[in-house]
Amino acid sequence: MKCIAARLPVCAILLLFVWVGPAAAKSYDHPLIEQVYRFLPNGDAEVEEIRVFRFDGSFSWAEILRETQGEYGTYGIDYAAVLDADTRESLEFEQGRTDGQRQLKWFYSAANTTKRFLLRYHIKNAVQRYGDAAQFYWKAIEDDHAPLDRVQITVIPPSPSPGLFKVFVHGRAKPGELNIADDFSQAVITQRNIPQTSFVELRVLLDPGLFPQARILGDESHESLLAAERHITEGTRQQAYRWLYMIAGVVLVFIALAAVYVWMYVRFGREHEVIMGAEYEHEPPRDLPPAVVTAIMTQSSYDKQKMPRAFAATLLEAARLGYLDIHEIQDEGFLGIKAFSSNSLAYVISEKGRALLAGAELPPARKERKLEAFESDVLQLVFTEIGDGSRVTSDEIEKWGKKTRGKQTNFLRFVRQWGPQLRRWFEAEHFALDDPTSERARKIFMTSCSVVGFGMVLAGIAGSHIWPAIIGGIILVAGLPAAQAIARRTPEAANEYHRWTAFKKFISDFSVMKEAGPNLLPLWEKYLVYAAALGVADKLLANLKLYAAEYNHTMPAIAWYHAASSGGNAANLGAMNFAALDSLTGSLSNLQNLNHALSTKSSSGGGFSGGGGGGGGGGRSSAG
Repeated sequence: MKCIAARLPVCAILLLFVWVGPAAAKSYDHPLIEQVYRFLPNGDAEVEEIRVFRFDGSFSWAEILRETQGEYGTYGIDYAAVLDADTRESLEFEQGRTDGQRQLKWFYSAANTTKRFLLRYHIKNAVQRYGDAAQFYWKAIEDDHAPLDRVQITVIPPSPSPGLFKVFVHGRAKPGELNIADDFSQAVITQRNIPQTSFVELRVLLDPGLFPQARILGDESHESLLAAERHITEGTRQQAYRWLYMIAGVVLVFIALAAVYVWMYVRFGREHEVIMGAEYEHEPPRDLPPAVVTAIMTQSSYDKQKMPRAFAATLLEAARLGYLDIHEIQDEGFLGIKAFSSNSLAYVISEKGRALLAGAELPPARKERKLEAFESDVLQLVFTEIGDGSRVTSDEIEKWGKKTRGKQTNFLRFVRQWGPQLRRWFEAEHFALDDPTSERARKIFMTSCSVVGFGMVLAGIAGSHIWPAIIGGIILVAGLPAAQAIARRTPEAANEYHRWTAFKKFISDFSVMKEAGPNLLPLWEKYLVYAAALGVADKLLANLKLYAAEYNHTMPAIAWYHAASSGGNAANLGAMNFAALDSLTGSLSNLQNLNHALSTKSSSGGGFSGGGGGGGGGGRSSAG
């Protein structure tokens, strides 16, 4: 009971995280912001603004900060009321000034719903009156806001303005709609999908005679205001041209790289024709150390993701040749329940193995071979570095493999030295694996992809352009792996790969194995080691079990494997029974699943334009 009581606070804390975590995640957006600006003869503006909030979560306040200083003067902003737009209920609000900004904050209660708020405010000195034009230059939508689906803005002069009524809209959204009434009494601007960090700014030019009570300013004119607008438009146009040129350049580079890749692949990457033999090889094509088979089945280099296969196959081969024994260990399971038990392996060195590690290896028996140096390195590693010199378990090997030094696991460090040895050994003993001309082409293409890809990414980041960075990333992610296809094998290596693939198909296909007859059974132990190197050991064992059962044949026992079900004495069995075979299947899966632990993977009149930004009213909005 004390133990349970001690855990209650922990459970309470966990429950608190379960309940509080989702509650803390909330968001909102604006389906619509609708504004109406009514200009007064003195140059001020009365504004009614409906802001629609779509809430996901619980919210109780919202605020808007608007800048009071613009390119053409200083503005005064006074908020008169905040209402629920549907019920017309007045809401509590407060306003203040800070660092050239006017703040509005209002309070409400909303959770997982859509609410519409009506804001009423007055903009002092909204319109600048000059000798031949009057201007309203204002950021209707602030610089930083929640996602905004649609904005609709209506501007209404004191009276119709047929002599001069021009509206220009600035921002980074796509152009919208501009409708000026036939009688020039108002203009309506509509835009959609406003970026969260983009303002919507208006420049409205009107007849200055509509504002008789406003002071006439002398530093601008109709022409100078239009010149400023043309400058913005030209800047937007130039920016669009630069953007198009940049995109065209990026696309051309991408196409050029693709064309070079196709040419290199056709010229250097297509494999040499192989001497076609049988579809299935009934015997291993060559008497090779099994780890070497894993290493030569890939082009250009060993595949470090497949090296756990080579490692496991080497341990099996060492056992087959008498250097160690493999014992299956079965734990008692959770609370002694057999269903929750699991198996692990123990590798026990033999006298022959001790002699090898001591540098005094016994002469091999008839028809046996000595271990190669790279195979001896595996035994030296597992018994003297990981184990106690005589015994090591699969759990200890996995723990060693997972341990990280610097940014690499122990196994990756070992493989980076061990893997190349396997391919070098084969080339020294037999023939070259990689076509040198295709290797040069592969390296040239990889270097080109690296230089171009990183250059585009850096240029995109420096210029705040996303597309060059994206294309550069694609080149790096897709181009470097694709370069592997440019490499090809030598004619001899292509034929060797074909034959080992045919052998792999044979030991994986039960129907074909049946045709081989009972002569296959005495060889199953040797085939098993190669199956482990090729990654199909489980299929081979399953096929052998079916074969033995269907034809009532017995499989010769193996002296080096000791199943837990046989009391650890498999060597005395005259034949491999099904229980022992099942245990071997599970143990081999355990052995090859070193992949889990030894994985090398450890390691945002008129028209629309961009530009602008000099109008008053910019700022930000938020809610919480």
